[in-house]
Amino acid sequence: MSRKSAAALTVVPFRPPPRLRPPADLTEAQAAIWRQVVDSLPAGRFHLTDRLLLVSYVQASARVVEAGEHLRRGAIRAGRPSPWFGVWERALRMQLSLARSLRLLPSARLDRTVAGRHARHDSSVQPWTFGTPRGKTDE
Repeated sequence: MSRKSAAALTVVPFRPPPRLRPPADLTEAQAAIWRQVVDSLPAGRFHLTDRLLLVSYVQASARVVEAGEHLRRGAIRAGRPSPWFGVWERALRMQLSLARSLRLLPSARLDRTVAGRHARHDSSVQPWTFGTPRGKTDE
């Protein structure tokens, strides 16, 4: 066995943090949603402390899908709205609230400093001169 160089000994191998695994008590549909969410984000994005919120988010998301399937079969029955509409609406509100808490929404991915920098990139253009060549205004 050969000796390692000093340079090789200074390099620390990178091991990405483990991804959270779906709990065993989730249904297969809920576990699929869990894997879709967790695998779509960088490893280490979720911590063990996020587990309960993530379980609730997954359950609410599965309920939204389930209620949506029932509503596709018929949103109105016997001249009245389906009771699944209320289930769908409540689950959708819960899903949105939990997505905000878990920072899963597109607005959470927005870096406000970069967005502000892009908005100020060309401050010489005035809103009332939009579409006209720079320096020329309608007089």
